Parts: sequence; C-alpha cells; structure tokens
Amino acid sequence: MSAVAREGDRTTPLMALDGGDLRRWAFRADTALRVHRHQIDALNVFPVPDGDTGTNMFLTLHSALEALVGSYLTQSPQVSVVAGMQALTQHMLFSARGNSGVILSQLLRGMADVVAAEELGPHPLVVDAAVVTRMMRGAAGTARRAVGDPVDGTILTVADAAAAAAETALAGGGSLAEVTGAAWEAANTALAHTPRQLPLLARAGVVDAGGAGLVVLLAALDDVVRAARPGRARSAEADSWWTGGDPRPIGGSAQAPAAGGYEVMYLLESCSDDDAERLARRLRRLGDSVLVVGDRRLRTVHVHLEDAGAAVEAGLDMGRLSGVRVAWLGGATTLPSAPGPHGCLDAPDADITAAPDAARVGAVAGASGPGLAATFRAAGANTVDSRPGQRATTGQILQAITETGSSQVIVLPNDGDTLMAARAAATLAGHEGRTVHLVPTTSPIQGMVALAVLDPAQDLGANATRMTEAAAVVRCGRVAPATRAASTQAGTCRPGDVLGFIGDTVVAIAADTTAVALMLLEQLGVDRAELVTLVAGAQDPEVGERVAEVIAQRWPAVEVTCLRGGQPVDGLLFGVE
Repeated sequence: MSAVAREGDRTTPLMALDGGDLRRWAFRADTALRVHRHQIDALNVFPVPDGDTGTNMFLTLHSALEALVGSYLTQSPQVSVVAGMQALTQHMLFSARGNSGVILSQLLRGMADVVAAEELGPHPLVVDAAVVTRMMRGAAGTARRAVGDPVDGTILTVADAAAAAAETALAGGGSLAEVTGAAWEAANTALAHTPRQLPLLARAGVVDAGGAGLVVLLAALDDVVRAARPGRARSAEADSWWTGGDPRPIGGSAQAPAAGGYEVMYLLESCSDDDAERLARRLRRLGDSVLVVGDRRLRTVHVHLEDAGAAVEAGLDMGRLSGVRVAWLGGATTLPSAPGPHGCLDAPDADITAAPDAARVGAVAGASGPGLAATFRAAGANTVDSRPGQRATTGQILQAITETGSSQVIVLPNDGDTLMAARAAATLAGHEGRTVHLVPTTSPIQGMVALAVLDPAQDLGANATRMTEAAAVVRCGRVAPATRAASTQAGTCRPGDVLGFIGDTVVAIAADTTAVALMLLEQLGVDRAELVTLVAGAQDPEVGERVAEVIAQRWPAVEVTCLRGGQPVDGLLFGVE
C-alpha cells in the first residue's frame, strides 16, 4: 500500500500503516520530544532543578533510534512492521532512562506484542484502524502491568483514556484518522484532568509530565496518519498545559496520606508471582506505600499502615518470611516513602546455578556524583552514573552487572527514578544466567549503609537480607535550591531559598543549607541518633564540615561521617541511624 493516498495535489489520510509509516512516526516523535523535552521537564511538582521526565523520554527513544541508524530497519523502504516494532522496542528497553523512560518502552512493547500476534493470525497483517486500536489497548495494558502500584493522574491514566477513545471511535465505524485523532484528543483531555486526580499535581499547578510526553507521541502518530505538513502538525503545537498558573502549594506524596503509624519491611522467600500479587492487594487494603518486588526466590516487602502485625501475618501466608523491620512513624510521613506511583517491573523466576569461580556476590551501585562513585567503588561495588538529566539506562546497569564477573549480584539504584531501569536490567541479567536481587534504595546514603554489610563470601540470600535490613533503618533527607516561587507545606519559597526534603515532602525552608539541614536533623531525632552521615554536593563541597561542626557542638554524643559526594543538584544529603 502506498504510504499516502493522493487526489491531485491534495494528500488524504492513510487507511493503514506500513513499516515506513511507523518508522516516520518514530522519527517524528523523536523530533517532537526533542522540541518539547524542556517544557515537559518543567512540569515538575517541586521547585528544584531535578525534573527530567521529558529528557528521559526523549533520550530513551533517541538512543534507540541511534542504535538502529544504518540498519535495514532505518533504510529499507520495505521494512516489516513487526520487525521494526520489535527492534525498536528491544533497543528502547536497553536505552530506557528513569521510570518514565522504562514506562515509555513498555508502551511501545505493548504495541509490538499486538502486531506480532496479528502477524500470526489467519489473515495477512494490515495495520488498519482496528489493529491500531488494539495496539493502543495493548500499550496501556502492558505499561500498567509494569507498574507495581499504579495511581490515577499519571501517564497510565492518559494511556487508558487514549485506548478507550480509540475503541469508541472504531466501534462507531471510524477510519484510521478518526481513531488516532480521537486517541490524541482524549489523551489531551485526560492530561488536563490529571491535577484533579492527583493532589500533588494540583498543589504544584502542573499536569503529569509523563502524560504530557505521551500526548506528544500520540500527536506525532496522528500527524503521520493525516499526512500533516509541519505547519499543521499537532506534534509541534504548544498546548495550554505547557505553562502553569500562579504558584500553588506543593509537597507531600503522590500517594494517599499514610494510613497509620508504622513502616513494615521484610523479606519473603518462595513466594510465587500470583501470591505476590495477592499480597500486594491485601497490603493495599491495609495501608499505603506498598512495595512487593523481587522474584520467586526472594522478594522485598514494604508498607505503611496502622496494624504492623497484620502486615506480617499477610506475609506469613505467602512464603517464608525473614528480616522483619518495624519502625514507628508517629502518624507522620517523614520517613522516605516507597517509590511513588511508578513501581517496578516484575522479574521472571531465575533458575541459575552459579559456577564455582563466580560464586562471590557482586554489587552495582548508582552514583549521582564522582565522590559518591569513589566511595561505592572503595566498598567493592561497580558504579553507574545516574543523576537528574542523566539517569542510568537499563543497558548501562546491565553492563555494570555483567562486569562484576559474578553470577550473583546485588543492585542498589540509590535513586527513586532509577528503580524501574534497575529492575529491567535485573530481568535481562536473569536471561543471561545471573541471579540478581535489587535492594530498593532511594538514597545514596542507604546504598552506603547497605554496602557496609556486604559479605561477598556469603550467598545472595544472606546478603540481600542483611543489606535490606541495614538500608531500612536509615532515615534520609536532602536539601536543594529553589528555582521558582512556590507555596509548599513548609511555607512560601522564593528563588534562591534552600528547601529541605524528607521523602517527597518539603518540610523546611531557609536562606542557607546549614540552617535547613539542622531543621531536618531535629525532625529526624538526631538527639537519639548514633550516627549521622553527611554528603556534600558539588556547589558547596565544604557544607558538610560546617554542619558537622554544629552537630558536634549541639549533640556531642553523635558520631558524624562527612563526605564530598559531588552530586550536582542536592546541596547536602544526610542519613540518620
């Protein structure tokens, strides 16, 4: 079929897509994400320079296309739809950056799975309105399954809305252009409604950044179907949602307020995938911040709730339980929360027998600065650079796993927005014959504490238990400069102010880092602590020493460890044990 049907000098919309059309969509989407990446980055719920959703989505797609440039998939006019989609999906998973990049790769994977199944059907594959509609639904379903604890008001909601609109248009006899147009319009509408579904977005006065990226991709698809010229391309438009209104209150968690006063963590062995899902559902009925990650061999469980015993009882019904940790939250949300609305990819079961010369347990740690990287390497871990604007890809983490030379590896992401890429890398490593356990650290200090108890001579399960328990007892905070005026739960901030975070909550505002750090330390109970770890950022390498001096004066019994991490955004990281 010709890519575009023509009537004289007028181009008419396509009735079906071929491999060349899907290739044009990929490159048009790449261009559109490049144009809008910084606008999407700016849809950040916090007024600090760490928003990189648009950058992660753009680099995920762009790196995948770069890897394919020069192949028949980017040069041959007769490229197969199935081969093209599958190759792009494979490369996107390896190049995925941040949670948004991983979810984007799963959206494309869902589409690729649909066309692959269609090709095996009784009729020749024709990617018409019906197939594209099924691709939309496959994309939404695959992405949702990849997320451990999905919530409304995210890219998943936007994907669901696009799929539903495509199905409605098809049911009404709609053409391909009517299907893609309806999907784009519904996605745009759903995006505008995300602040009504997610209070965190409403307080910040922005829409969901990942959802905005998906709208750009759907606009590019509709452009290709309609043969839209650049002057009429929807993917080049700057819609009203790019700009926010007046500053609004921000802070808090993307999940519901904590249901009660306890944080419970434990390890679970011999828990099947079905039992893990049942456990997650049961824990969600009991509380929030639910995390059930890992594979049949060993899973990590995390929940905030009122009845700690109920969480433990739920686990006893699903497998062999160990390493139980219960911490009192006092009804507050001041401990680091579990990873926000985008959870982890499920890893398949691994049935690996390690070779005798590869029996030692290796470790991989994410590092957001050169000082942190040096610290992790000194502790025996391979490192991957992962920082705002430059998150580690799935492929980079997989390479670091491979370079440990071990068949048993612990991965420490040390960053909430690298969790999904780390989970995907662990899955791929399992296919290559390695057993990988991810300890879901969201702070570099949790990673340092976990590495301190690593014993390479012990087996993977023993190390995973010990390292998870060590990371769980660390209460972490961070300080970062405000880049815009905003109202937060701690008050109104102005550009140049320093914000203090505990988990995803802004709890302190002051004119300098030292003052904010001391306010946060007091909230975390430094007077009862044994050890405080301080990691200074690149902008002020000596701030850790200044804070350490004040701690020594006010709380002389507290031991202080001070490092220069060199991280670019957070002026100071700290952990209290």
